[in-house]
Amino acid sequence: MNEIYNRYASFRIDNFSQLDEVLAERCQAIGFDGYLLGVTGHGRDINQAVVLTNHPPAWRETYTRLGYINTDPTVAHCLGGLFPLEWQACPITAETAPFWQEASYYGLAHGVSFPLHGVQGEQGILSLSLGRQRQRDYRELMQQRWGELYILRDILLHHCIRLLDEKNKLTATVLSPREIEVCKWFTIGKTTWEISRILNCSEANVNFHFKNIRRKFNVSSRGAAIIKAIASGSLTL
Repeated sequence: MNEIYNRYASFRIDNFSQLDEVLAERCQAIGFDGYLLGVTGHGRDINQAVVLTNHPPAWRETYTRLGYINTDPTVAHCLGGLFPLEWQACPITAETAPFWQEASYYGLAHGVSFPLHGVQGEQGILSLSLGRQRQRDYRELMQQRWGELYILRDILLHHCIRLLDEKNKLTATVLSPREIEVCKWFTIGKTTWEISRILNCSEANVNFHFKNIRRKFNVSSRGAAIIKAIASGSLTL
């Protein structure tokens, strides 16, 4: 078990794309076919969740079109529960039967869903699944890799909370109209002197604005500030 902890602790994850790559690799290494990780910040609607998954696009389209998020037993369980839910334990009702039939058709027949709950009110779900012909494989995986699945859940939640916090900080950054102006002129190659002439101000004033922009995004260069401003939505080119 120490080896597993060391492996997971060594992951370098700087964004959700890298987190998706790690999840896909671990899912395959453990032996599952499908995965879905959905997480949202405190007070956010579940429909605003960040979702990482390798589920078939046709299934995701069907899920959205038919509003299955409202009848999906795994979502209901994970929003309110603390313990993992093995799908075979879910009772089949008239309301949930269409959901399970469609899921199985698209290769999500056997699986387990882990609730994700952060100390600041973050919530989400981690689901791992296998196809219809792999029921025996599922039982073996649950017996042999149960401990590792808990570690995977914890490390994913840790990184999700950190990445959501960074995303929220970026989103909260607001640039003034003049700061947006100097950024836009800078992106098309204008120098400090040229920007000062265009905006009819001093070079010191232009430098002052860039200093504030770098401070807001906690970076040391103008280029890095521009990248973060675009990523946060504060700047549109």
